[in-house]
Amino acid sequence: MRHYGILASKNKAIDLNKAKLDLGQPLWQKTTISWKEIALAKLNINPDACPKCKKGFMEVIDRFLPLRGPPLLKMKRNTHFLNS
Repeated sequence: MRHYGILASKNKAIDLNKAKLDLGQPLWQKTTISWKEIALAKLNINPDACPKCKKGFMEVIDRFLPLRGPPLLKMKRNTHFLNS
């Protein structure tokens, strides 16, 4: 059922909603939630908060690119994120 039936990934949005309509259930909708929202809602952890003072917020100011690995086509080297 999970791999070939109504719960197969490519058929889920269409077939599952057909089954839910037949059963009088609310329709299934795919939602996307960021990991930060999940951490805040479920774990009560703010990932942006400073780990030391718990009042300020952490910001990315520099990124270290890997020495080895696949090419990074969309990322520019020496990208800096400054305070806005």
